Amino acid sequence: MMKMNEMRGYLAGILIVWVLIGACTNTGNRNRSNKYGTKSIDSAQNLNRQKFLADSLNRQSSNYLVKAYSNSLFTIKLSKAAIDREVHPATHRAATFLIEKQSDFNKKTAHLAENLNISVPENIGNKQEKKLDRLKNNDGFEEHYFRTLLDLHEKTLRILKEAENSSKTAIKDWGKENRTHYLQYIDTITTGQKIIDSL
Repeated sequence: MMKMNEMRGYLAGILIVWVLIGACTNTGNRNRSNKYGTKSIDSAQNLNRQKFLADSLNRQSSNYLVKAYSNSLFTIKLSKAAIDREVHPATHRAATFLIEKQSDFNKKTAHLAENLNISVPENIGNKQEKKLDRLKNNDGFEEHYFRTLLDLHEKTLRILKEAENSSKTAIKDWGKENRTHYLQYIDTITTGQKIIDSL
């Protein structure tokens, strides 16, 4: 029979092995869940920098996807805030349209990101959250809504134009396909903006 001290040592050894196995398993699960989705734009960009430290092409590709995806997330959140308010029918139409189109854009962009092992944010960052709160509580919400989204979509359009020059075919195609769509989104925003400005 084992002596008491030997028994304690044996049990302690089993406990240590069990803890180590659990830690490794949890780390693996965390890595899998963060394969292409992380909490904010900053964490996504940091993770991509680590992944593509010596790969400038993929690092640049990740910047295109992350920034465009994050801008789209902000558009969806701000447009949902517009629908929750009493707004002009033109604003409601634009917001409904943009939620549908930007949700589709992000779905396709996330799928591309997954195929390229690029991490994209699951939510907007702290700076964007603060900006969203300011806009939601602002007087003249609808004017700010259209002005903000026009600026945001023009920034994304520039990203897509740059992406078209990528030597990575998947990124080039992504930029070319979505640049046409974004011109349509900008047209919808400017139409709504003109109606609100005329009131």
